[in-house]
Amino acid sequence: MSDNLHRKLFEKLQHGQDEMPDYSPDEWLQLDKRLDLYEKRRNRRVLLLWSIPLLMLLGINGLLGWKLWNHTHNQNGELATVNRTVVYDTIYNKVVIHQYDTVYHTIFRNNFRNGPGLAPAYDEQIAGNSGDENGAASSPSSIAEANNPLSKGIQNETGGQEGLSQNRILALIPYLATSLLKYPEKHWYDLFREISVRPATPRRVAFLRQGHFTFGAGPVISWKDGLSSSNGISIAIGNEVGLGSDRLSWWQELSWSELKLKAERAIDGFPHPPSPDPNAKLDKNIFSRRDLGLHTGLGYAFPVKKKFEVGLRLGIGSNYRLGGRYLLDYEDHDTDTHYEITENVSSGWDGLNASAGLGFSWQASRNWQLQLQSNYYHYLSAGLEDWRIPNWATLRLGVNYRWR
Repeated sequence: MSDNLHRKLFEKLQHGQDEMPDYSPDEWLQLDKRLDLYEKRRNRRVLLLWSIPLLMLLGINGLLGWKLWNHTHNQNGELATVNRTVVYDTIYNKVVIHQYDTVYHTIFRNNFRNGPGLAPAYDEQIAGNSGDENGAASSPSSIAEANNPLSKGIQNETGGQEGLSQNRILALIPYLATSLLKYPEKHWYDLFREISVRPATPRRVAFLRQGHFTFGAGPVISWKDGLSSSNGISIAIGNEVGLGSDRLSWWQELSWSELKLKAERAIDGFPHPPSPDPNAKLDKNIFSRRDLGLHTGLGYAFPVKKKFEVGLRLGIGSNYRLGGRYLLDYEDHDTDTHYEITENVSSGWDGLNASAGLGFSWQASRNWQLQLQSNYYHYLSAGLEDWRIPNWATLRLGVNYRWR
């Protein structure tokens, strides 16, 4: 009841209503204390209402945090178990295999040898003479002495003693008479055949031995009728296979070459178009063409040192002319005028040619070699009559890779 009154009074005073009761100062002080007490109680209720959900939230957060920590801890343990690496030590088993290729057999053969006959049984003789001349019985020691044929001779019929020879002594020793072992005579020779553990077969030598893949590039020198030029370039790839040994080899090569000639006079055998100006003279001409070559042949290597060897090559092949250009420059010295005429070079098979080469190689590793190869080419037949260069030489620096 009082709380409701205080609340209504507090609300009236808060809204600024001027309906103030006529209280004395002491009554106003008591009213002020009572209002302060009411305000404190009101604030406590508000705090209590807010504290309950806050405590619930804290409890829920704590529970979720504990579950999350426990789950993470278990997962870390499982990951640590999974990530463990088991290392097994290497165990070496040493096995010693003994091979014996010689087999010995013992052979019994039917060999007989005539020997001395058996001596008479000395037991009867000794038993008949067991006593002395007076008929006294002999002692055991005398009987044993009489039974020893080695200490006394054999008594003969006349009462004398006969000495024992070696054959007689052997004949007196008892022996066991047994039959000889029988062996099929038709197979006796099988015992003397030497049979090895592993059949002795001739060692087969592989026909195709080491194989090398080659690559090289370098300049080309071509000449014709005393004209020469070294402005060309040559690139080649190839393959080389050993034939029965590491020295003799069969090689194949595919090359691209650019042959060039440069002269101040007309090149014999080449088409020579006339000058457009009668006063202009030939100043220079430049010829260039591109060839695709295919060659094969045999090679032989001479070892010089452990990793250095010299090789010789002989081969045969053909070139396919890819095309080219022939440039003629005419100059009129009076007017200092130049006239250039260009002729196109036809394409096609250019004929059969032979080659000879000299190479130097150094073994850089087990599979790699450095090689300097020089080759000389000469045409044996003419495929295309025009624009032919009969001789040229190449110098290539390259590498070899062993694939077999």
